Amino acid sequence: MRDSYDLSEDMKDFLRIMIPKYAKSIYENKNAAKLVESLKISGMTSPVHRGRYIDIHDTSPRSERARQYNMALSNRRAVAMYNFIFDEAEMGNYKYRNRLKKDMGIAALGYQQAEPVRAELVGKEADCIEYNCKKEQATILQFQLYTEKLASF
Repeated sequence: MRDSYDLSEDMKDFLRIMIPKYAKSIYENKNAAKLVESLKISGMTSPVHRGRYIDIHDTSPRSERARQYNMALSNRRAVAMYNFIFDEAEMGNYKYRNRLKKDMGIAALGYQQAEPVRAELVGKEADCIEYNCKKEQATILQFQLYTEKLASF
């Protein structure tokens, strides 16, 4: 839903099952846990502001207001997931909860990774039919494994 950062009941149910398994799979094997470089929740938004499609490459002051709004919205999406994952009343005190919390970070991506809106749609009412807004309105939980950098000679 546009401008929303609330988790759906389906997402909450999914997280209640997935997060304890996710934490266990990361930390149960001590050798594998050493390879985890980062854990992050990233919030994203679609290139829509005030119900209209916007050009993600526009650097005008008007576009900057839209960018700031969308960055704040994507941050609220990431924080909402973070808060839910670590809410003991919602999730219980699952194994490795404290370690996961210590290692977890949050990123607000706004529409940094969004597919640009076609030029003929920019400024038009965002019906999200010709442009897939749902694809860009997301919160992503990811972990990155440590990769050894090779020396170049």
